[in-house]
Amino acid sequence: IEFDTIKVGEVSTAVLPSYRVLVLPYFSQASPEETQTVCAYVQSGGKVIAFFRLPEELCQLLGVSLGPFLQDTPSHPFYAARFAPGELPGLPERMVQESWNIFTAYPTGNTRVIGGWVDAAGADSGHPAVFANDNGFFMNHVLTADEARAKSEFLLALIGRFVPEQWERSARKALGDFGKGERFTSVDSLRQRIRSRRAAGGLAPDAGTRAEQRVDEALALKAVAEGLCVEGKFPEVFAKARSASDTLTSAYYLLFPSRDEELRGMFVSSPNPAPDWKTVCQTLKACGFNAVFPYVGSAGIAHYHSQSVPTSPLVTEGADPLAECLAAAHDAGLKVFAWDNLFNVSDGDEGFRARMEAGRRLVPGVTGEASAYLCPTQPENQQLVVDSCLELVQGYAVDGLFLDYLRYPYRPGSRHCLCAACRRTFEAERGAPVANWPQDVIKGELADPFNAWQQQTISARLGGLRTALREARPGLVVSVAVFGWPDARKNVAQNLSAWLDAGSVDLPILMNYTDSASFFSKLAEGEAKEIGNRVPWCTALGAFSHAAQFASPVPLIDQIELTRKHGAGGFVVFKLNHTLLSEFLPALREGVTATDARLPAPRG
Repeated sequence: IEFDTIKVGEVSTAVLPSYRVLVLPYFSQASPEETQTVCAYVQSGGKVIAFFRLPEELCQLLGVSLGPFLQDTPSHPFYAARFAPGELPGLPERMVQESWNIFTAYPTGNTRVIGGWVDAAGADSGHPAVFANDNGFFMNHVLTADEARAKSEFLLALIGRFVPEQWERSARKALGDFGKGERFTSVDSLRQRIRSRRAAGGLAPDAGTRAEQRVDEALALKAVAEGLCVEGKFPEVFAKARSASDTLTSAYYLLFPSRDEELRGMFVSSPNPAPDWKTVCQTLKACGFNAVFPYVGSAGIAHYHSQSVPTSPLVTEGADPLAECLAAAHDAGLKVFAWDNLFNVSDGDEGFRARMEAGRRLVPGVTGEASAYLCPTQPENQQLVVDSCLELVQGYAVDGLFLDYLRYPYRPGSRHCLCAACRRTFEAERGAPVANWPQDVIKGELADPFNAWQQQTISARLGGLRTALREARPGLVVSVAVFGWPDARKNVAQNLSAWLDAGSVDLPILMNYTDSASFFSKLAEGEAKEIGNRVPWCTALGAFSHAAQFASPVPLIDQIELTRKHGAGGFVVFKLNHTLLSEFLPALREGVTATDARLPAPRG
């Protein structure tokens, strides 16, 4: 779909009349002048597709009345929008949102509801989701990134209602794109790749035959789409052409063999993932994964029963997310590595953070403003982290503990802790005061000695914590998140080589979040040289992270292949969402995780 973007402040009567449809992803903070302009556009025949909260004047034109604001609950009542059959050509049956809130809304006038919210189990939540009238469409939450395929179908169906010829354009484009994959340029080039891999003996048994069959199936679907095109059934053409391309791409997935030994993990950032822990763990196992990394909190919040750390509302209200995860994961045959954010207390409750700030226990930046990190130098913070970790591993049968944020903050102006405790300890250990604090330790002659001291501080925290954990739980695997970028690692005071020399980490996980395969390979190559054969190590793949949003399974497969090429013992994918669970993992199961794998054995 061809489109233009109009920036905030550029909405004017001179611009809008040239467009037939205006999409408003988030218009709740529009100025009165912009609101008046859009209303005039609609009154003169323009159409609007709007999301979330709208000015009252525009709500009236779209025939919706906004009600109370509702938050998500453990049943995920706003998990997906389900659409009434036959409402619009090409409209998907369901569109996953995983929305965390909505504005309740009700139709007025001749507006009708064409979709309603359903929970993670598929039950009707009783709240309308999508509304339609002759002026346009409205949805009472923002359009999220989950299930991008269904989102594109949803938007095309809505636009096609007011611009019918868009269906023909999109259908012919889908037909024209057949054979143009992310890693092949035509059907012939894909066939050649299949045959080359077969000849080289680089495929699993019968994978080559199945790949050839998929190509034939894809060509047959394309022929059906072409027949529908002659008949002018363009929504059906679009769907069939997409199915043909999907089938062709699935042949590509078969070209990458599985392995029988490696860690295959998934980060799960929600303590209460949708649809539920049982489904998540069973799906991971069915797709060849053998480990799950559930987020359990930090020194500022616990998503488990704790006496040393404030518990989350879920736990306070009687739930035990970690126990649910453990039961589901172990029943499915998955290992559980509890993911603890240690010194990063950004998700701790306001009362806890206020107490930490009042006690000057948080890392201050160069400006002196408190961050959301506990200072690793202060004994009270050290003890809190040790106590919370020991309580966790003694109270729950986790197989490993994944220590995240065992470092200083990585933000401009906040890379160094400049609190009084750090100054006092640094000056005591160097045996002399710092004349010009903090300038001398930030960019002056003491910058390198201060960074070395910070690295020693973090190394000491890890060494002491690992010793305490292994004494409490012999055999517990201690894993640590390590920055992949060497320069960044220095800035946050992580000295991986020192940790390995001291035997402080059993399983380093290198956080190589990037969408660049070449850069990922460069990072992994350097990490392999640094780690050598001392311990198994894994890469963390940022499929859905701050640094990347993979549009398909292909770049994820690329990074798994590079992980193996450089000798890593496995990978952990960041982070679980509906797209990974329903689209990416089944694609991996076709090839790279086609067979189950055992976890790597200790080295050295």
